[in-house]
Amino acid sequence: MIKALLKVLTHDRISGTKLSQKTKLIHNDIKKTSFHMVYVMGNTSICGAAKMIFQQANTWIEKGHQVTIVAYGKKPSWFPINSAYICVPAATKLSTCIPYCDLIIATYYTHIGECVETGIAPVAYFEQGDHHVFAYHELEEDHKAFIQSQYHLAHFILTVSHVAAKYIKQYFNRESTVIRNGIDTHIFKYKMLPEKKKTYLLMVGNDRYDFKGIPHIIAAYKRVREKLPHIKLYWITPVTPTIDVEDVSKVFVAPSQRDIAAIYQGASVYIQGSYYEAFGLPILEAMACGCPVITTDCIGMRDYVIHGQNAIVLKNRLPKTMADAVINLLQKYDIRRNLIAGGLKTAGQYGWRKISKHCMSTLKNMAVYQIEPRQNTTVWDIQIHGKDFLTTEGYAKFLQYLQTTSYSEIFVPILYEITKDLTIARWTCAAKRYEGGSGKGYCYTKVRRNTLSENAFIRSIYHNIKTEQYRDALKELTCLTVNNDEEVIYKRWFIYCLIQIEDYPKALIALSHIPEQKGYTDYDYLYCLIYSRLGQVEKARERFHAIKAYQEAIVYDEFIVDIEDAASKVMDNANVEQLALPKLHKEGNQLSMEEMYEFAMQLYENELYDDSIYYFLEYVKEEQEDKEKCIDAYRNIYLIYYDKEDYDVCRKYCYQIFEYDAPRAEECCFIGYTLMKEEKWDEAIFWYELATELELPRHDAFPIDKDAWTWRPYLQLCVCYYENGETEKAFLANETAHKLNPQHKSVIQNIAFFKSKGYVSSDD
Repeated sequence: MIKALLKVLTHDRISGTKLSQKTKLIHNDIKKTSFHMVYVMGNTSICGAAKMIFQQANTWIEKGHQVTIVAYGKKPSWFPINSAYICVPAATKLSTCIPYCDLIIATYYTHIGECVETGIAPVAYFEQGDHHVFAYHELEEDHKAFIQSQYHLAHFILTVSHVAAKYIKQYFNRESTVIRNGIDTHIFKYKMLPEKKKTYLLMVGNDRYDFKGIPHIIAAYKRVREKLPHIKLYWITPVTPTIDVEDVSKVFVAPSQRDIAAIYQGASVYIQGSYYEAFGLPILEAMACGCPVITTDCIGMRDYVIHGQNAIVLKNRLPKTMADAVINLLQKYDIRRNLIAGGLKTAGQYGWRKISKHCMSTLKNMAVYQIEPRQNTTVWDIQIHGKDFLTTEGYAKFLQYLQTTSYSEIFVPILYEITKDLTIARWTCAAKRYEGGSGKGYCYTKVRRNTLSENAFIRSIYHNIKTEQYRDALKELTCLTVNNDEEVIYKRWFIYCLIQIEDYPKALIALSHIPEQKGYTDYDYLYCLIYSRLGQVEKARERFHAIKAYQEAIVYDEFIVDIEDAASKVMDNANVEQLALPKLHKEGNQLSMEEMYEFAMQLYENELYDDSIYYFLEYVKEEQEDKEKCIDAYRNIYLIYYDKEDYDVCRKYCYQIFEYDAPRAEECCFIGYTLMKEEKWDEAIFWYELATELELPRHDAFPIDKDAWTWRPYLQLCVCYYENGETEKAFLANETAHKLNPQHKSVIQNIAFFKSKGYVSSDD
């Protein structure tokens, strides 16, 4: 795993990550008429902050510029995004996938440093407000120091309100340019409606963020409802609520922008309960839709909200005050009319078409700079050249990296086609300094070559795989000596070859021996491949979902390219009918007894039960020495039939165990339990009584379930005796169970039950 490419959690960044150095800018002498802007986003879910970024991106595209959004997760569907979109694999740093561009806009403070470290372009930080700004005083000192360092690294600072700009100057000593938020007036606009069928209040926000004050709004609504019982409360939220929604009349989860506008237009009052916001876009949207607003004094809205003119402003966390304001507003038509008029006038000043001109002008002025080079490319021994790169922009990114980095070696992913449906990439050294520098740098820009730059032995393995000489590749892989990091790479090919020769037992066993590799989706692909071959489509689909979540395993030395597409083709070809497993006589697939048992266990653990039964039975048929494994094999078989509720067959395999040893309490209790399921009380009593007569083993010859050898049969006898009409015996059996396990819940409940029947426990 390549640690330099790994996503770093915020806590780890704060507590110990090496900080980047600030880079210097110089003016770019090349005059451009078109720019490439890159927005780096950690969160693309429905919120005002994301909406403004997408709105900016679309405007750049409309004006003929190039925009790329680099973010985690699939391209959102809740907002129409017209720009290019790069889905960054979940385990990877966002900055890894930033393409060559003119300006990088980091949208959260934790990403500033890594964006600067790429050396690709100037970095503007777009501050849209959060806890780290408005509750800065509550942060730990190391957290404050980290934020200070990140602000220092950014070349430019942008924010959405003058109030936020004051906080930035106060806490981080940085001047910032204000780019106000704007609304799409084609969607969020006043609309004359017929008489409203329902009177409802509206709130917007994600209750996972405490600062949104959602519980306070609900508490206020409950007070309003006491006086005005016909009033409803609607809630627009980007995700399913985590709190009780019993008092909310209707919840809209992730509605479209046009639906949101329609809900604003029909609302009697919009209520904002936030403790702080950098801007408060929903307030402005509500105003634009002709909905009167009641809002807490959440700081950022001070740029455009005037109490009594376009909104009612309250202190936060005061549900009673909020409820009184709502009731008063609903009952005072003149106040409502004035607020609506004032809100519409304010919203008219914030149409995005007007706002965007200043936004674009500001960003263009930042994009005319470039990073000052540390050195030129002559200090490098460059082993890969322009013709090898997939795109001109990729080559430009590589050259820029060479001029701005302090590393001594630079690696790029080289693509190699294994089959027409499967291409891999391997991180390979593309340039070395002639002298100086230290460490390895990784420039994610893809290169295609006919061969990988490995030694002849490795090239031979890949050649054999590509030419479908899988058995030859297996021989070479078996002889290969590698370290632990390399082993996880080459094991993939070992397993892939086993699958291709249809040796599924050994492939599954080999997969089970691989330590968990979080985010290494190549292994999910192998599971997907083998499950689809075995007809286990649901199992294959689970792995496919993991691939879609994590995407390419960029953080490993070698990974499958476009892995979701590759896995999708596997799923398309998956046969719903389960294919026959390879039988033991198949040439080249002979299993040892140990392998056969292990394979049966793998099938069992992966819920391929019918096939596991086949191999367990083959195992017990051939095994002559390991009695305990044979017993375990039969136990797994009878548990499968128990889950199928086939109790006769279940007991049949229990009885098979008695051929290996005297009856054990585990089997006696299990047989008794299956008979209880069929209400065969007398037969169940026989087996439970037999279990009580067995002596607990005094040695470690085999693992035991101690409960089955002590209290459990007495507890079950209590039930059987009672159902059989033998209440006295039932009571005595429970008393024995109580002595052996005095804290067991069922035993204690039974004591209370028998007490109601006149039986007094020795514990009373």
